[in-house]
Amino acid sequence: MPKRPKKKTRKDKIRESAIGRMPKELIKELNEMDVDPEKDKN
Repeated sequence: MPKRPKKKTRKDKIRESAIGRMPKELIKELNEMDVDPEKDKN
């Protein structure tokens, strides 16, 4: 029996709708920003 998908939280929905409206370049920038800033320092 397949596992039920995780219930989407409001945050997930907001993030998805925001990504849906974003240009691809912006999404790439956001993904790069998501990288742990602590690692970037060294």
